[in-house]
Amino acid sequence: MTDDTDPIVAASALVRGHLVSLSIRAAVELGVFDAFLPGSGTPTGPDSYAAVPLHTLAARLTLEPRQLARLLTVLVDLGLVTNPEPGADQEAEPSPPAYEITAVGVTFVDGHPSRLRDLVLMRTERSVLDSWQRLDAALRTDAAVFETVNGVDYWTFLAQHPNQETRFNGAMARRGIEQAEALGAAGALDGTRTLVDVGGGEGALVSELLRRHPDLKGVVADRPEVTTAATEAFFGQCLADRAYAAPADFFVELPSGADAYVLSNVLHDWDDGDCRRILRTVRAAMEPGARLWVVERLLDAERSDDARLDLHLLDLHMLVLFGARERTRAEYGALLLATGFTDLSVATGPAWDVIGARAG
Repeated sequence: MTDDTDPIVAASALVRGHLVSLSIRAAVELGVFDAFLPGSGTPTGPDSYAAVPLHTLAARLTLEPRQLARLLTVLVDLGLVTNPEPGADQEAEPSPPAYEITAVGVTFVDGHPSRLRDLVLMRTERSVLDSWQRLDAALRTDAAVFETVNGVDYWTFLAQHPNQETRFNGAMARRGIEQAEALGAAGALDGTRTLVDVGGGEGALVSELLRRHPDLKGVVADRPEVTTAATEAFFGQCLADRAYAAPADFFVELPSGADAYVLSNVLHDWDDGDCRRILRTVRAAMEPGARLWVVERLLDAERSDDARLDLHLLDLHMLVLFGARERTRAEYGALLLATGFTDLSVATGPAWDVIGARAG
């Protein structure tokens, strides 16, 4: 905010954030973004998307044009679609309104590699929104409120709601490429033959690492209801000869004997006590000299203003859902040292940070 910004205008803009998210959710659920490209195919950019008349979009979505136009007006304001004006060389008679999708809007099309549609649906589920209503209670008690609001903890809730489990796994999988790049930059794969991704979901990170390292073998260790999707993904990507999924409980036991273990975006879901339990289970599975790589976003790493805000909001999200939090490099280091790890290293990056540790 600049010195000449009206503080009331600035505050009002902040207050409407939830309306923006829910408008995008409605557009995703209605299929508005998908309607710009009928048929199949993986979207990558807006170049192949022609302008579509309002009445055509409405027919594809089985919506009344006037009502659809109200939502499209908001999407135009957000920069997700445009409403191009007719050029001077066109007929003098006004043509029906038409809309074009933008590069940002394309990221919400079904099948886009960013998986952002899964993220917006996951973050705006009723169970999550209702829990955020109790942020004040979470801050007073330093404890999760999701279970209080919904009757079960978040992981049990996902297991009971397969559609939301799928969205959650999709939202997590979208980070695979960036996390693989962070691990590569940290030298995590140097000399590694077999890697276990602890809590690796549907296998996006392992798949990406195997594509980059033809001699690497990978294992996803996760909840039984998740590993089925990972197995299907490995077969679908012709990686089943080098990767498999193992049902496991990282509070109890994990596949043993690998050269490297990865905890990617896992520890921030848990409080310090549970983190120590997870790390002890990982340590028990490791042979002396094996390496552990923790991929997270460190609170004290250098960030852009937008990335810093995103991380701080995510910190509150972890509190609301899990009673957990984001951490600094020193806080992660203390957890590792307390659970039998040595030889710590830290590599910070533009998107993800990597903490390395060796089994003592």
